[in-house]
Order: sequence, then structure tokens, then C-alpha cells
Amino acid sequence: MSFENAISIGLRSGEYGGRNRMKAPRARMIRSARGLLWAARLSRIKAAIGDNGAVLGHDIKIFSPKARPLVGEWTQEAKVSCEGKVVTDSSLKELIFKADGTFQVTWVPFEIYSDYSGTYATGPNAQDLALTVKGGNWVPPDIKARGRFEVVGDVLTLKGIWLGSQRASKVESGSACGMVFHRAVS
Repeated sequence: MSFENAISIGLRSGEYGGRNRMKAPRARMIRSARGLLWAARLSRIKAAIGDNGAVLGHDIKIFSPKARPLVGEWTQEAKVSCEGKVVTDSSLKELIFKADGTFQVTWVPFEIYSDYSGTYATGPNAQDLALTVKGGNWVPPDIKARGRFEVVGDVLTLKGIWLGSQRASKVESGSACGMVFHRAVS
């Protein structure tokens, strides 16, 4: 196909002010395209590096922050008793939710260390949250892994969920019913 034919195909299809002189996709097409652009999906990026032409690849997850508000790094600022009393507590330094559906919890971050990790899922009600611990260096015995969450601005509140007590601290499963975090600034 020559360059001339490529242009004429565009003109005949209505693109570029041709046949029906449609200048842009209709609103319906724009809405559906916008939804596809923000659908959570896995993409693979490849790049040729250096003089030897070695090709490296890496998977990335593309998502909408509005559709996946949990995704990001969070730092604890308080715990909530079962009676609703909020007590300042900043012992849990990293709670990370990734777009691929995994999470990790770390009390004292050091390089790549994490205390435990697993997968998470939100339920039919967008605020339902279930955590499944897959393992780690320290998995507390007092984890409550099912409950609800709420994100307002840069504040995450876990309701009915307790990520466990830090190693060498008193187990609190009976007295703690929630946690409050703020989004960490990178």
C-alpha cells in the first residue's frame, strides 16, 4: 500500500474530514474508550539496553485511582477500639496495597524486609475487604482479616480489620477493631 492509498482510506472512512466529515469520535465512543483506558490490566514494557541490544521487560499494572483507592503506601496513625475510641498509634510503618491484588505489612522497614504479605480482594460492596495472608517473617497470631475500609482524601480507615500486634508487644485482638492510616508521601 502506498502513502497515497493510506490517506485515501482515511478520507473514505470519515476520518480527517472525509466522507461524512466526522471530526471526532461520537460521545458514546469517547466514554467507552475512556473506560477501557482505565480498566485495570497488565501491560508489558520492553526496552533495548546498552550497545549489545539486550532486551529487558517488566510487567506493570495500569489502574484508575478512583476505581482502586486502596492502592498505595500507607502509614498508621491510630488504632480504634471496639468501643470506637481512637488512640494514637504509629507503630505500623508500612501497609502497601499493590494494583496486582497483593499487600504487605511492615512494622520496621529495612531495605526489602516485610513482616508479612498476601493478597486482598474487595467484595460486591466496594468497601468490603478480605485479606489472605500468604506468609512472611512475622505473622501475628491476632490478625482479623475481614471487614470494611473507607478512603477519604489521604486517610484510610480499616473497620473490623486488625493487622495484628507488633512482635514483642501485647496481643490486642480483643480490644482493637480498626486502624487509621494516612497515605505516605514518596
